[in-house]
Amino acid sequence: MSKRTYAVKEIEKLQRRVTELAQPLGIGGGALLQTVQHALDGPEHLSKSGALIVRNVISPAQLVANTDNWNPTDLATAEIIRVSTDASRNLTGISAPASGFQALILANVGAFDLVLKHNVTSTAANRLYCPNDADMTLQKDSTAILVYDATTTRWRVIGGGGGGGVTDHGALTGLGDDDHTQYALDTDLSTHSGAVDPHTVYILESLGDDKGDLIGFSADNTPVKVPKAASDGLTLISDAAATGGVKWDVPSTSLTGEIIVVVDNGSAVVTTGYKGEVRVPFPLQITGWYLTADQSTTAVMDVWKDVDANFPPTVADTITGSEKPTLTAVRKNQDLTLTTWAGSPVGICATGDWLAFNVDSNNNALRLTLHLLYTRTA
Repeated sequence: MSKRTYAVKEIEKLQRRVTELAQPLGIGGGALLQTVQHALDGPEHLSKSGALIVRNVISPAQLVANTDNWNPTDLATAEIIRVSTDASRNLTGISAPASGFQALILANVGAFDLVLKHNVTSTAANRLYCPNDADMTLQKDSTAILVYDATTTRWRVIGGGGGGGVTDHGALTGLGDDDHTQYALDTDLSTHSGAVDPHTVYILESLGDDKGDLIGFSADNTPVKVPKAASDGLTLISDAAATGGVKWDVPSTSLTGEIIVVVDNGSAVVTTGYKGEVRVPFPLQITGWYLTADQSTTAVMDVWKDVDANFPPTVADTITGSEKPTLTAVRKNQDLTLTTWAGSPVGICATGDWLAFNVDSNNNALRLTLHLLYTRTA
């Protein structure tokens, strides 16, 4: 087949495709062809009947890799590029025309897909703008129109892509076929009666008959109902003895945590005195402490506690007994078995109590950090 004969066939195909593409854009096919005419820079590309005349067809070497900034021989004068690939390949850009205007028909004459990538990888002026900012796959024996937009300095893909086909979902054939026999058709649901289930691999919705019911498993592939909680505020916990492997229970209050107090004096030694306070957010028992320093030091911190009405606590409200957080020429010390702290039991605090912190002494540290360990009691 001669280049001219090939061009005529491609243009006939293109004209049909342009008419299809013009409809969703709200313009006539002739208007879209006129856009291509202007990009081709001259009425000499149109015959008197309005058919497009293309003279320059090139067939570059096969693309054997994903390609940026494609610049095949004779690109500057090409109007149709017959492209092929050795496998599905990405094309991210085509060398921009020196004149600022060019239109190309890109025809995939190979056996594999060519994916036109939207606005990536290539030099900015060589990149492609695909419809709806989405990559477009040019399947074998299909074409795309590319027009260079000198304003945005991008190749605009006007249309093309796959080899056509049905675009209206309602026009597809075989919609009523049962192609997935492992699933139940909605028509099968009418055969269910009461607890009878012709599809035994599914869980019957009748297992849950009240708001809040859950599904557990008593054994492999054996679903059972876990009834809703008897009252609000309960927690679902794992329980191997329960029929479904889980049960509702009262939330555990034995939660542990730390109150951390940092006393930092920048580049100077931490001074003695009152350093601040924190409010107790829930009932808890202080069970131990860690005291650390940025360097070896000898230091003592005290903890004071009082109710909200007596804020702020004072030294008269000390709760540390004979176990004040203390460092003696070290960086870390701890006491995890308090016996002399105030309270019954030892270290107990109520919601809304205030804990205040005082540095009794310090000879060297620039920063002291006190960790009060606690267990929530309610």
